[in-house]
Amino acid sequence: MEVESRAERYHFIKQELPSITPRSLRGRIEGGLMKPLSKFTCLSVSHRVIPAGIKERSTPTCYEDLDLEKPAVCAIGDVYFPFLFPSSTMLWFISCFWVAIVAGQQLPDAVLENVKARLGEKYLLSWETGTRIQALLELDSPSYSVFTTYPQPVSIPFPRYQSPTSGSLSEVMSIVRTVVANRTMSNFGVNVTSMSYDAGEITGPQPLMYDLAAADPASIGPGVLLAGHLNLDGNGSVYMQAAKDQLDFLYTRVPRTYDGAISHRLSELQLWSDSVSMIPPFLALYGAQTYNATLIRDAYAQIRLYRSYFVDESEGKTKGLWRHVVLGSGKPEFPENDSGFWSTGNGWAAHGILRVLATIQHSYYADEFIKEREDMLHWAKEIIGAMYHQIDDTSIFRNYANNASTFYDTGSTALLAASTYRLSLLSNGTESHWIPYAERSRKALSSTVGNGNYNLKYFTSDGWVEPVANPHWYVSQGTQNPEAQAFVLMMQSAWKEWVAAGSANFSSRVAVEWRWLVATVLMGCWIIL
Repeated sequence: MEVESRAERYHFIKQELPSITPRSLRGRIEGGLMKPLSKFTCLSVSHRVIPAGIKERSTPTCYEDLDLEKPAVCAIGDVYFPFLFPSSTMLWFISCFWVAIVAGQQLPDAVLENVKARLGEKYLLSWETGTRIQALLELDSPSYSVFTTYPQPVSIPFPRYQSPTSGSLSEVMSIVRTVVANRTMSNFGVNVTSMSYDAGEITGPQPLMYDLAAADPASIGPGVLLAGHLNLDGNGSVYMQAAKDQLDFLYTRVPRTYDGAISHRLSELQLWSDSVSMIPPFLALYGAQTYNATLIRDAYAQIRLYRSYFVDESEGKTKGLWRHVVLGSGKPEFPENDSGFWSTGNGWAAHGILRVLATIQHSYYADEFIKEREDMLHWAKEIIGAMYHQIDDTSIFRNYANNASTFYDTGSTALLAASTYRLSLLSNGTESHWIPYAERSRKALSSTVGNGNYNLKYFTSDGWVEPVANPHWYVSQGTQNPEAQAFVLMMQSAWKEWVAAGSANFSSRVAVEWRWLVATVLMGCWIIL
């Protein structure tokens, strides 16, 4: 509902709550009879209370009336939107009850173990390896995930107190050890400038794994950097040199656009939205770990440049979405351009942006890159919001977000949900508007058919999530997609941390759905969903 004049604003409030006037609310606020709610809680509540045409104009302030017979209020300037708000004591009991209920609305541990096991069986290519490493760090070793904000934010460079060969890190380190040990074998006989086969071994700039994509092997880089930092097998310098070779390869052997965007492909200049999860997180972590602000700045610059090529800035329904593949030559021997809004590509972009944001935010350089952090928070939110505007009542994305004729895709659904939880956590709750959408998607992915806890609608009996895109030909539906398996683990990890952070500050968790439920039941249709 758009409310333009003061009289219309007054009528809106009077119509819904006859006993409330703007003057009386303003008087109670100025008289100290209403206490401000936390910014986290206010942002969570306001998107349910304030009409969309108004709430985007400025930041609201929310107050709870100290007289519990009175409603709470969200205020934007002299516009007041009252709503019913439980007392703090009641809210505490409600939050405990809600957290107990929500604990049952998740994938069972046995299913997650199957998901993880299937991922371990199927990953083969460079980006699948890098994505597996990232998922395992988030799931099993959050102290070494750039994302972790709760109970304490991680600090980058990471601490060195844990042995890399024991405990939760052992699986990741085993993957990295194999990649680096096989690096010469993987790249043997390949001229890294032309990717043609020559005789002899390669030294110097080279990818961590052989791949026709220039960007994808960089996704393994964060795991290799961690191995070097933790001095895996007493050979930390070997792993750091491998990471440096990968970095030098990106900077000296890979094509760029005229303004500096690193090509996703090696054989010709072509940009893919996927690259945002491959190259910038590696550059940012390399910079944070080695105290190199130039690399951090370039991680941000790559995101900014990629966004300039991909984002839809029209005023239509697809505004804010990213296209998938651009700038290719169109020659038949090379991958085609793809101007469509591929859901997984948007997920790759949002998640990659948030990884860079998290890396900078948790590093020595946090205060040096405040403007860049603000930009990245906005860009990630832009993608997430644009994507959830496309989703239908199933809460599962189509393979192409705005194309209802394409198949449903669980992989992108999990990745966008993971990104939404991370956005909320990294913003300390100020960017929680899309959490209800992520929750609906997560619950949909956890839903069952028939009887039995493990009879899941979107998982096979042995733990493969489906339906999914073919990982090697994204326009078609496939089966057994390793990256989709990793995305499910990322979603679960992000959700668990979000719940833990919310249960410590109960208002942040309950505000998402409890207040919506109470307000809907007690005040009816005037609440804007």
